Amino acid sequence: MGVNQSKDPGPASRCLPSTQLKTLLKHFRVRIDPKAKVLGPRARPPWRQGRPVTQEELAECLGVSRCWYGMIESERPARASIVLLDRLATILMLSARERAMLFALALPELDFSAAESRNQIVA
Repeated sequence: MGVNQSKDPGPASRCLPSTQLKTLLKHFRVRIDPKAKVLGPRARPPWRQGRPVTQEELAECLGVSRCWYGMIESERPARASIVLLDRLATILMLSARERAMLFALALPELDFSAAESRNQIVA
């Protein structure tokens, strides 16, 4: 009787990330051209240009700690808002399809199929 038989898996399961999300985020980060002069809406400092984008640089641009962003890429639980995911998608320069994949993996409890259909109509 001491076992929780609720259908809700609890907050830990609603946190980022899955292995797929970890792999996807790392792929998106490392594919950014090291010579890029901007990262999302921000200019990259000259001393970082020519070097691969690090977790620290991405975290700074997002406005989160490197530790928090590192948790996402290392499969440790972390919670992200829709606003934060939107900023991340912009910084990573994701296509509409990639953005939809990010949101679906990061927030599986939400149904983004309707939003995806709206984006296809607008685009």
